[in-house]
Amino acid sequence: MFTNVSDPLHWNFPRDTLPEVLQDAPQFLLDNPVALKREYSKLKDPNMNKERAKLRNAMKVAEQNALETLVELFDWLDGLRPQSVTGIVSLYEHSQVTEATMTNALALMNQAAEIEAKIEEQTRKSQRASTVGFSLCLHLSFEPYAH
Repeated sequence: MFTNVSDPLHWNFPRDTLPEVLQDAPQFLLDNPVALKREYSKLKDPNMNKERAKLRNAMKVAEQNALETLVELFDWLDGLRPQSVTGIVSLYEHSQVTEATMTNALALMNQAAEIEAKIEEQTRKSQRASTVGFSLCLHLSFEPYAH
């Protein structure tokens, strides 16, 4: 389904850029009548009275075309065969397991990083304490010789 496209001449991309699986699929073009009506209602310029009549007719045509397109879409949907969802459910469950595994792995990595940071902080504190203790010890041991 393509919206705000009145016909294939108004597409702003080449059709062959669609994925191959969609190139032969039914395509429904819908020129949004709600958006057109909103824009039409904004036109209050008295100099546009002649244009307003043309635009109103164009809006009515767009409303009719949209209704016909929706009928085509629902007819197409109604004609589709039901598809088995067991394959989709299996893929979904597999993706859920994969996502849970990745989430758990990331959580473990975060915990490990936090523990590593705490160990590094404790190591720095311990090194500072031993350096201070060693300096104090040296100071006290050389104090009698200073005089």
